[in-house]
Parts: sequence; structure tokens; C-alpha cells
Amino acid sequence: PVELPNAHVFTRWSRPQVEDLNRVKVFWQLRFKPAFVGRYGLYTRAIDKHGPERGGDTGWQWQGWVEIASSSAPNTSSPTPTWTSVAGPSPTPTPTRTPTQTSVAAASPTPTPPTGILRLRAEAESGTLTGTMARYQDDAASGCYYVAGPVGANNPCEQGYVDLTIYVPRTDNYRLYTRVKAPSEANNSFWVSVDGGTRYLWQPPPSDSPSAGLCDQYGWCWDAVSDWTLGLDPVIFSLSQGYHTIRFCVREPDTRLDLWS
Repeated sequence: PVELPNAHVFTRWSRPQVEDLNRVKVFWQLRFKPAFVGRYGLYTRAIDKHGPERGGDTGWQWQGWVEIASSSAPNTSSPTPTWTSVAGPSPTPTPTRTPTQTSVAAASPTPTPPTGILRLRAEAESGTLTGTMARYQDDAASGCYYVAGPVGANNPCEQGYVDLTIYVPRTDNYRLYTRVKAPSEANNSFWVSVDGGTRYLWQPPPSDSPSAGLCDQYGWCWDAVSDWTLGLDPVIFSLSQGYHTIRFCVREPDTRLDLWS
């Protein structure tokens, strides 16, 4: 039998010393090579390193058996030739090929889109950075990093941007919430677009503004992408099931983007 090595997946949800105020459901899809076909036991373990004194280690828990099935691939090998005797002046047998059937892999079933409220989440620094958009360290940021541009831009995206590509499991309307830090009125804007579409002027309020959203003691606030010039607060994005790219372009310097949800 083939022994399947342990698979460890690590995720970080919040910064140290702060209680989590949210719950998140994470789905993992694992694909195995043909050598791993068989039946395996599945154990999971969750550890909260920020609060082990609060029972943050579940320990290894038995979840049940997982059956890894084989997936047939098309048979592209040449058929084995057979020999038959053909009448003629030469007694040498003439080879002829007997056609064989080719096996075709069955199509995978289309996954059923999840129901209810969908929440997708990603760190801004996990995206693709272009131009002056750069990654900076801040222990108060989620994952200890954020992205920002040091130089403002007169024209959209001329100073750089960050692209975040996501998979949307269901066609629906979505809002784009972010954890953002706007130090002042001169440092509080991005241009935001999805899949190269309409570019929205988003101006999150400064952290000390009465109109700022839910903020912490470090000045990081939750704010939905909006465009006051168009009267959209928030902007609603209609996304089909599949992959989409969200782009945040530098507009004013040092507007800090931590993550989006």
C-alpha cells in the first residue's frame, strides 16, 4: 500500500492580542496523483496560537474515511497488430491492424454553487503588484503587511496598482469591503475596477473622521468600496461564477490597503 504523507495547511486570521469578531468557513480542494488511489483516514486539527489558554487547540480529530477514486484517461496507445494469412504469390503473412475501442474519461460533475451569504477574503499583499505599489510591514495589519503607493497619480493607474484574482463560486451581486487606513484627506483614495470595467473613485474616510467605519486603535478601518461622485455607496458588483480580477490603482499617496472581503 502507498502511505499518504501528512498534509498541513496553515492560515492566519487576525493580528495577535485581538479577539476575532468574525467566523469564516474555508473550503479546500485536494487533488492526488494516480499513485494515491485508495482509502485513507482523515484527521483535522485547528490551533489558535493567539489564545491557547482559551482552549485554542482542538487536537487531532477523526473526521472519517476519504475514498480517492481513479480517473480514467483516454487511451492513446497504438493498437496491437494481429497477423492474418493473405492469398498471393508470397507465403509471408501480411500484418493488418484490428481496431480497438478507446476509453474516454467521464466528465466531472459540475459542482453545485453554495447557497446563502458568500464571504470571500484575501490579503492585499497576496496580489500582483505593479509600478510604485509596494508591500509594507505593519504589525497591526492582518498578516503584518499592507500595500500602498508612495507617489500620487494624476491619471488612473499611472503610478501602479495591485491585482487580486479570485474565484467566485456563484453568479450574484457582491459588495467589496476592505480593511483600509487613510491617514488624512490627502491620503485617502484609490481607483477600483473589476475585470477592466468601470473604474470607480473610492475615497475611504480618514481614520479620525466621524464618518469612518469600524476602526481599531491603530487606525485600521472597515469600509465598503463606494463612489460618491456617482452616488454609489456602496458599489454593487455583478459577478458571474468563475475567475475575476479586482484592481486597486494608486491615486493618493500612502492610502493603505490591508485586505478585502
